[in-house]
Amino acid sequence: MNDKKPDSAADDRTTELPAEAHPEVQPASPPSASDEAVPTASIHAERNLLVVLWRQRPSRVWILTGLSLLLAIGLFWSGLRSSTTTLTVCFKQGHGIKPGDRLRHRGIDVGEVTAVTLDPELSQVNVVIELSAAADALARQGSRFWIERPRISLARVSGLETVVGAKHLGVLPGPAGRPRQTTFQGDENPPTLRDSETLTILVRFVEGHGLAIGDVVKFRGIVVGEVVQIALTEDLNGIDVHVRLAASGQPLARSGTRFWIERPRVQLTGVSGLDTLTSGQHLAAVAGPAGAAEQRVFDGLEEPPAMMERQAGGLEIVLTSRDRQGVTRGAPLTYRGLDVGHIVSVGLSADASQIEMRAYVEPAYRNLIRKNSVFWSVGGFDASFGFSGLEISSESLATIAAGGVALGTPDPPGALATVGAEFELEDEPADWRRWTPRIPVGASTLPRGAMLPQPERLALFWQQRFLGLTQDNQARGWGLLLADQRLIAPADLLLPPSAAVAGVAELQFGGKKVAVRGELVDVVDGLAVRRTDESHGGGWPLDRIRDMQAPEDCLVVFGGIGDTRSLPASRLRIEDGELTIDPAFTLPADAHGASVVAARDGKLVALIGREAGRSRLLKVASIRKP
Repeated sequence: MNDKKPDSAADDRTTELPAEAHPEVQPASPPSASDEAVPTASIHAERNLLVVLWRQRPSRVWILTGLSLLLAIGLFWSGLRSSTTTLTVCFKQGHGIKPGDRLRHRGIDVGEVTAVTLDPELSQVNVVIELSAAADALARQGSRFWIERPRISLARVSGLETVVGAKHLGVLPGPAGRPRQTTFQGDENPPTLRDSETLTILVRFVEGHGLAIGDVVKFRGIVVGEVVQIALTEDLNGIDVHVRLAASGQPLARSGTRFWIERPRVQLTGVSGLDTLTSGQHLAAVAGPAGAAEQRVFDGLEEPPAMMERQAGGLEIVLTSRDRQGVTRGAPLTYRGLDVGHIVSVGLSADASQIEMRAYVEPAYRNLIRKNSVFWSVGGFDASFGFSGLEISSESLATIAAGGVALGTPDPPGALATVGAEFELEDEPADWRRWTPRIPVGASTLPRGAMLPQPERLALFWQQRFLGLTQDNQARGWGLLLADQRLIAPADLLLPPSAAVAGVAELQFGGKKVAVRGELVDVVDGLAVRRTDESHGGGWPLDRIRDMQAPEDCLVVFGGIGDTRSLPASRLRIEDGELTIDPAFTLPADAHGASVVAARDGKLVALIGREAGRSRLLKVASIRKP
């Protein structure tokens, strides 16, 4: 008997599945006698999926790609970790800063505090900061760090957001191009100036008067620096104040600049510094002469200087007296009761034989000081009692408190006084009120001896009807009388408007009223000319009028010496062949009709015309001939 089993039966791993289980496999048709035997298809059911995947033998290229990807990720992460910059900032006080707090610049997070430790000597707190990759540039010389926390003082309020939120560090980047640095000394207070280009100077004072770190430095009312450090001098006789100047304030670091502590002062001569009651003390400064040598160490003034700034062209003279006569530093120097200067200093002469006073005369009035001028004291007041009662006379309240010096120049005026000229204080001349010398005075920019025009105040009144009602209207401004008795002014000040009732207006000037009609007024390019009926005397000479073809420095004159305004050539430009005023240059509305004189020769070149808030030049050259 043959015990051998068929191969299909012997292989128990092979299982024939019905055709319904696999529709794609169709049953084989019965073999014919002529066909060869065809093998039967079969499916092997694997019990382990991993074995199947392993037997598929995946491509070696994909294996290499996966390994390369893993290697790249590892290298990237390692490079990222190694590029992180760590800084150490040392503070005297920690103010509650802790690991996890943030470093912020311009309101965004640029780093994180990773550690806060005491140094071995227990004298300061070391704060370790890990910078983000984008903020790596903060690690350079000159960067400043501080702990942001609530601060409330008279000068400012800051850091209030840390009351309810976490404290954080603030940073101000150092100047670009500075060397790399990772260890810094932190600031105890946030900087007032956020300027990276700064300059540090030293100012020494005898007393501090409550000055504190963080107080500002002001020049002409603008903040130009801040106090960064205050310390006693080595001999304990004063204090050293370290000041950091912003770029705009660095020109103050020159010889002749003076600093003082601005604080409230109440004196007989006046009250000053009251703004510091709400803003706190600060350093004030007055600049030294232009072109002076650079300087880094200064001796501060204990009192503000009597003269904040000496203008170029002023005159300094010396007054002597047998005694002080009640005159103090800062006392006014007057001419006919008008302040023309002040006393700079009062002290003994070198040989103690007399009192010497240095007086400063403003540039506009230096021509008043002649070699035959007379000076006398006007301090205090005079009281007399008679049948008419008690009479008290004095120059001003300032002269009562601080004394004062008056001056007069007799007829005819002598030669001009020079710098350093010496005069003796005399008794008040009995007839000085009868001295009436005609002395040209004005801005120092004009040639010596040149006189300023004296504009006339004009007011034009008219009536016009609106909806059947009569309304009163007026226009005001300035005009100028010429030597030939003609009056020139902008057309709207001399010409009745078209809406005026009966075409008539009333012009008032010089204490007179004049009826104005359109046919009596000539108008050329916005400038009106009207002949007056009466002789007024004086008037601007016709030979002192000329044309101005190109921009040049000018002076705008409103009503008198004190009412002038400089008009630089840089503010004038040529448009369509005509000179115009830069729209960015503003003049007050009261400048309508003001006279414009050239600085180089003092001649009249134009009047100011104001329209719709803008100023323009009304040329006067065409009216030189009657």
